[in-house]
Amino acid sequence: MGRFKNIEIKGVLIEDFGKMFFSSLNEAIKKSNLSEEEALKKIAPKFKELLSSYEESVSTLYLDKHKFNLDSFLKTNFRNQKNIANAHKDFFVAFILYVNGCYNVYEKIIDKLRKKRIDSTLKMTVALYGLVIRRSDEIVNQLLSGYTDGAM
Repeated sequence: MGRFKNIEIKGVLIEDFGKMFFSSLNEAIKKSNLSEEEALKKIAPKFKELLSSYEESVSTLYLDKHKFNLDSFLKTNFRNQKNIANAHKDFFVAFILYVNGCYNVYEKIIDKLRKKRIDSTLKMTVALYGLVIRRSDEIVNQLLSGYTDGAM
């Protein structure tokens, strides 16, 4: 972390997390009928564990109360992909047909080679060909999602 180890950004996920934590801690101390010093002495050895538990409960609360809608996200994502595909229809049709044709050839090669004994060089070549086809499919998906840099 170097020079950035002391950077603290508050309220990124939950506003006033620190205030909430210390407020809860103070309330627990008040309800314990211990003096503040006694409570702090008891808490000190387990403070990191206590803080971790509190963070976990806040994370769980955040996950339980989120407003994220997966169906809406997917609908928007698909609409964006469709717009990109329609804007470059000829390219996508040609490229996807090429990748699909390569995949069909690969499947036939695999089917024929299952019945034969082949050397390890040919096995490696066929495996690499399958990997290239998989990467081509990933490139199509990245381009459809607008990630031209990632596709390159």
